[in-house]
Amino acid sequence: MHAASWPPAPAHCELPSPTAGTLALAAPEDDAAVATASSAAVIDLESRSGNARPIDFTTSHGVAPTTRLPLRPLCGTYLGPCGSGGNGREWGRGSIRMAAIQETVHARVGLLGNPSDGYNGCCCSFSLSNFSATVTCTPSSSLVFVPHPVGDSTEFSSLSQLKHKLDTQGFYGGVRLMQATAKVFFEWCERTGTHLPSSSNFTLSYNSDIPRQAGLSGSSAICAATLACLLRFYGLGDRVPLQERPGVVLAAEAALGITAGLQDRVIQVYGGLVAMDFESAHMAAHGHGRYERLDTALLSPARLQGGSLHVLYADNPSDSGRVHADVRARWLAGDPVTRACMEGVAQCARDGRVALERGDAAELARLIDQNFDLRRRMFGDEALGAENLAMVALARSEGCAAKFTGSGGAALVFCPQGQAQAARLASLAEPRGWVLVRAHVGKQR
Repeated sequence: MHAASWPPAPAHCELPSPTAGTLALAAPEDDAAVATASSAAVIDLESRSGNARPIDFTTSHGVAPTTRLPLRPLCGTYLGPCGSGGNGREWGRGSIRMAAIQETVHARVGLLGNPSDGYNGCCCSFSLSNFSATVTCTPSSSLVFVPHPVGDSTEFSSLSQLKHKLDTQGFYGGVRLMQATAKVFFEWCERTGTHLPSSSNFTLSYNSDIPRQAGLSGSSAICAATLACLLRFYGLGDRVPLQERPGVVLAAEAALGITAGLQDRVIQVYGGLVAMDFESAHMAAHGHGRYERLDTALLSPARLQGGSLHVLYADNPSDSGRVHADVRARWLAGDPVTRACMEGVAQCARDGRVALERGDAAELARLIDQNFDLRRRMFGDEALGAENLAMVALARSEGCAAKFTGSGGAALVFCPQGQAQAARLASLAEPRGWVLVRAHVGKQR
């Protein structure tokens, strides 16, 4: 059957899921105008670029699914079954309107090893489901990036409100992150010869409750969620290997001048609990590190001898680019102290994995403290910030182990005595304007 022989019947449908489900078609009013074909006929599907995905078609006449059709997630025009008649299937031309795609990415906690990810080291990190960023992608006639009413606000009631917003959330919102990710994604498509139809435009918007400037990877969460949306929108999910996606996210942030390593992007692409090795030879050969998922149950109180993990954070903006700058220069220059400390930080991650697998809570606590002490020796108190140091000191004064979750603004706290110890710490933190929350580990993505 040739497409030219099919009348342009005005059949419309909804695609409730971009990856699977049942597509319900409205049959044309004039059944006589529709050609018939065998269910075994080859269907000529005109669709947007992307890998084909099977989906069942069900007609509006209540006929059971009749054929498995290789349908790409987002199609401008389809040629397919529209009804039931005689001994065959009715066919026609129509359009598909796709429901919005949403991708949610959680905050992250650097359990051990950070910041050695930027220095060919090792890290162990987990996804923090307490906080998340969600990006929504919908088809549109032009390319649109929707400003967030708070994160990208340009109107304020007073100079005081402006100052508060900039002090607590920084100068930049999420629009630039979505735009940078879309740009890098398009460059990847050009570089790999992946064709994207010129008519396939979209609208991107975002929302996030990840505390800003708190070292919980709020920026990379928006980038990772944007990339996930674009991969689904174009049906390219299996074209970009999982281990390569963190590099795309990192490239988007690098285009904005954000200084960072791969750790944040890896855990936000993979989710759950991940051990990472960024050894230089493997990175040079493959363009990415070695990433291994670990059982998130390793972080449960049952495995940690009753101990519990928490996050202590404050509205304290931290410029990770400034914090990293001098250390990187010394590391590149071969400074022996910096090199030795950074290798020690990486070893904390290697030893920490062993401690987790053995359920050795005391060793885990020791390594968390050691990780922070080595970081402090490299960066110095001025770079780390007085309030950040005070958070760690308060936690330690209560017998807890503590280190930064990232570059400052929040601390990972391990309470060996569990919830009672955490409650005491929370009561001391509250008067200082700090919040202590139980860390909930996100699921694998």
